[in-house]
Amino acid sequence: MAKKRKGGVHKTPRQAVQIPVPWVGVARKIAIKRQQPMMWYLVALLGEAAKKEGITDLPKFPWDEELTID
Repeated sequence: MAKKRKGGVHKTPRQAVQIPVPWVGVARKIAIKRQQPMMWYLVALLGEAAKKEGITDLPKFPWDEELTID
């Protein structure tokens, strides 16, 4: 039997970001059209902007991380 996850504990630390609800809707619509998670879409935008600004010490993108199944 699979191990139960401890309630509310993410493997990747999270921090709430307050995006106005209408903008969340826009991001969701774009992500749906691209058939990808909204978070991946937003992270991709941040990565592109960071590269343009010359920021090179970026964390791994979620789609580049190893998949581990517990």
